Amino acid sequence: MRRNGKFLPLLGATGLLLGAALTGCSDSGGGSGPGSDSESASPKKSASESASASPSGSASASGSAPASVRNGLKALDTGEKDVQGGTAFDLERDDDGSHQWDLKVATEDGKQFDLRISEDGGKVTQKREDTTPDDDVSKLKGAEVTAQKAVHIASGRHKGEDLASLEIDQDAQGTLIWQVNTVKGDGGGDGASADADDAAENETLIDARTGKVTGQKADD
Repeated sequence: MRRNGKFLPLLGATGLLLGAALTGCSDSGGGSGPGSDSESASPKKSASESASASPSGSASASGSAPASVRNGLKALDTGEKDVQGGTAFDLERDDDGSHQWDLKVATEDGKQFDLRISEDGGKVTQKREDTTPDDDVSKLKGAEVTAQKAVHIASGRHKGEDLASLEIDQDAQGTLIWQVNTVKGDGGGDGASADADDAAENETLIDARTGKVTGQKADD
């Protein structure tokens, strides 16, 4: 009886431990079922949320822009990287058949470099220092909006149009502006501006300090 008396409590305790273990397994198993489903569903939801909330919208908008716009933006970046401490202030797409870019870049000490950049915007093909810098070089000191930002603003206003040119200037009221010209081409960037004389051109004026569009003009 003593032996039974010793082991009965132990058996009882063991039973309780086994019961608790089984209950724990059952809870964890049941929880893991729905938990797994929710966990597998959760990443899908967050991926979807992040896709809609992330800058992919702007990235996709940029990706859907005409090749001339994407290449022009790249040409601006390429020129500024090539000229140490340089700031792009004048860009024009050449319509001689090569569709290369003519770009002017100014340095902080007032020097000007004239560059010719490949059609895709990725390579400087010619470069020279201009010994008689344009008056526009001094205007850059008051600009808060970059040339790249001005292109984004103008192309957003005129979706699907090709980038023709950009320059910093002053309007009739003396406001410092970016003047961006776009044309209705084929959007492909290859020969899109070949008939630019016959294409409808839109001129967008953007305040170089605030980024606000101050004027638009269409030339048919």
